[in-house]
Amino acid sequence: MNRLTILLVGVAAWCGAWSQTWDRGLAPGVTFRMEVQADPARTLYGIRVAPGSWSAESHLAKDKVYDETPYKGRDIVSKMVASSGAVAGINGDFFQWGQDPGGDPEGLHVRAGELLSAPAAGANRDHALVWREGRAPAIEQHRWRATARLGDREVAVQGLNQRVGANRTVLFTDASGSLYGDAGPMACVVVKADAPYRLKPKDTLTGKVVAVLPEVTKMPVRYGTFVVAASGERREALLGAKVGETATVEVDVSGSDWSLMDHAMGGGPVLLRSGENVVNAANDPRHPRSAVGVTADGEVWYVVVDGRQTVSVGASLKELADLMKAWGCVEAFNLDGGGSSALHAYGLTLNRPSGGIERYVANGILLYG
Repeated sequence: MNRLTILLVGVAAWCGAWSQTWDRGLAPGVTFRMEVQADPARTLYGIRVAPGSWSAESHLAKDKVYDETPYKGRDIVSKMVASSGAVAGINGDFFQWGQDPGGDPEGLHVRAGELLSAPAAGANRDHALVWREGRAPAIEQHRWRATARLGDREVAVQGLNQRVGANRTVLFTDASGSLYGDAGPMACVVVKADAPYRLKPKDTLTGKVVAVLPEVTKMPVRYGTFVVAASGERREALLGAKVGETATVEVDVSGSDWSLMDHAMGGGPVLLRSGENVVNAANDPRHPRSAVGVTADGEVWYVVVDGRQTVSVGASLKELADLMKAWGCVEAFNLDGGGSSALHAYGLTLNRPSGGIERYVANGILLYG
């Protein structure tokens, strides 16, 4: 299936005086849509998935959050789709930027029940899409709480599998691949877990301390271990740990019934609630955008709006919410946009990324038929 087949073979419908829409069936219960608007110049692409057709999974770009490949754990959406056996996909959450960014998503990421990234803080980033495989996602707000107990000492943990910033304490699981920071040397307590594990959103890890390292800038995290790392003034709390003592980390991501959910994907802000535009952005310029929306009938839209181009100026967040509503959504959620926005199906990137090529991103939502 090529670009002309998808875009030109189908039903073309005029939607008012200033836009034209093409719909094309991709599979039973699955429709591709392209809409071209003239005022302002804007092009939208979307895949609508009916209940019981394609299933969705949250997908980390690589096997580990951080690796030693040139893009440090990130990948492009088309390669994620091809390497996983999916039929389609869209880019996911925002991710850390700057020197040596790695593949850590900014917000919550749960993959098949395994917690890979903690929820972000702040009103625009503390929500996530959550779903059980084969069902439409919900949009829920989450809070992170984690505590490490090293012998008789208790330490608050601020993050998970992420670059260690100034005066931060972070838990690294063996899904991280490596730990690293950008705020000077870290103190690290390396723990051999009592058993192989996959960290869940509500979980307790227990093991024995096998090393206490006073000055680390970067190190691998081996299978079957977990590491508590701290920078700045928080280093002292870890340096009192002793080899051979018991270490426990309790993790609690509140906000969802995790017995009912398999996947989570962060982003934000929320665009639509019960059909109402809930965007409250003081500075709301137009950019390329990606979003996921759910209709009243439980259909799911995966949508990209091209931007930063003469033929497509992009959308503000408020405009994006209205566009999702016009396509029938009653709930909608913003994902990473700009140069990250990419929608891929059947070996073809359907939109035109603003940078001319796909950006290497931390994660995505993949669709399986």
